[in-house]
Amino acid sequence: LLFQFPEKCSGLSGMRGAFVTIYSSLAEISPSSTNRVDFKSKITKANCCFYIPVYRTYYDLPLLSFGMIHPLLLPKVVQNLIRVIRVQYNSLHEAFSHRDNHPSISALLTSVLHQMDMSTSSVDVDQCSSCSNTVQYLHLDSVFNDSIDRLVTGVEAPDCKEMSESYYGCRRTYTVLGSCLFYKDSLICNHLPHDDLLDIYLYLKYQHIMSVCCRETVQTTVIWREIFPTRQFYNLPEEEPFGYTEPVSARWVWLFVAYKHTILCSMLETNGYHTSSRQNSSSLVTHLSETTQKPSSLQN
Repeated sequence: LLFQFPEKCSGLSGMRGAFVTIYSSLAEISPSSTNRVDFKSKITKANCCFYIPVYRTYYDLPLLSFGMIHPLLLPKVVQNLIRVIRVQYNSLHEAFSHRDNHPSISALLTSVLHQMDMSTSSVDVDQCSSCSNTVQYLHLDSVFNDSIDRLVTGVEAPDCKEMSESYYGCRRTYTVLGSCLFYKDSLICNHLPHDDLLDIYLYLKYQHIMSVCCRETVQTTVIWREIFPTRQFYNLPEEEPFGYTEPVSARWVWLFVAYKHTILCSMLETNGYHTSSRQNSSSLVTHLSETTQKPSSLQN
């Protein structure tokens, strides 16, 4: 038993032997069926019904118990949650086997359960929106769209003012792969592939960053962390594509800058072999007031 949430809850851990047996039986019946929800169990405890979706992986068996949530929404909830954990920690085993990650994972689970409206067992609008991974677009006039697109493109360009190579007199350590811009919880500009955009959207959603920007006027917030993109580690094509392919040994970093009600999210790539993976795996969140000087360099 690698991880338990909440820590004092022993009901599900006491029944884990039964689910391990079912998991082993499923592996013999359909060994190729992994990385998806295979079945959902329903148990009754203290006159309360709990649904337990079983998500199969190659080595681990995560069990999640949800009370008062419609079973039709369970597969999407589990898939989104596991996707966010994998993006942050590379794999479920890597996430749960290191005790240093447990506080942040517990905070993530608390945030997800808070966003899920569990006051009713019916499929209502609030529950569907909480489970959805569909990014909402904010349609603007073409004039505004063109102006925003040019601004985001300028930030991504290698000759962008203080981010240019000539400014520091050396080559940039990171290459900007793309960016997206959110206003509150709506997307207004995107230069990223769909999988990368979805990774960012779910992270902002489940970490309550997007909801904070919707409710409050945020001062300057900078988030910097190494990530493991879904399309680079899991959504791989069956056949190797013809032509250029992105380097396998590269490392990827998110740089988020939130100001007032907008969030600019950039995805950067580097070879990154000069530092250990565990050293930069945690996120750096810095809140800066409008009167505080911005950091002279974000390379560190």
